[in-house]
Amino acid sequence: MKTWMKTVLVVIALSLTIVACKKTPDFVNPVYSCECGSMTWNGDEYQLALAEYINAPDTALLSRRYYATADVQLEDEFDAHNLNFTIEVDTVIKSVFFVDADPDLIIDIEEVNFNDPLLPVRDYQTTGGVVNIAANVLGGPETVSFDLIVKETFDGIPVGFDIPFSGSFTVEIVN
Repeated sequence: MKTWMKTVLVVIALSLTIVACKKTPDFVNPVYSCECGSMTWNGDEYQLALAEYINAPDTALLSRRYYATADVQLEDEFDAHNLNFTIEVDTVIKSVFFVDADPDLIIDIEEVNFNDPLLPVRDYQTTGGVVNIAANVLGGPETVSFDLIVKETFDGIPVGFDIPFSGSFTVEIVN
């Protein structure tokens, strides 16, 4: 009986070893791409990694706040380098917003570049341009396109040369 028990234990141990030693596929780090739009920053085109509609609970039904980001890492850079921006409007009753004429249009642009030890975060301000929003008040896809001129800011003061910034993206609005 001892031999029989030893045999059963060996078979169980071998079965567990075979089942437990399952080979899993090699990890492949995902490349984030929402396939929801693209942008042109300073003459180079980039695919957006993310574009979202931010729905704050206390906002009006017709207000919108969009957030988008893209990887703008250059060939010789090894650390993260992203451009993040938000576009916010009080109402989507109208669809065309001019930077100079619409005080309810708020655009924030931030470049995060961990390859630059002196200025890893740079802020930009719009100096001109237009934003078009094809809104869907009842929910569904909305398309935002923009053609802007921006300048880097230092202590809130625009400095340097004009930078062209344009693109479009689509987000899904859920009411």
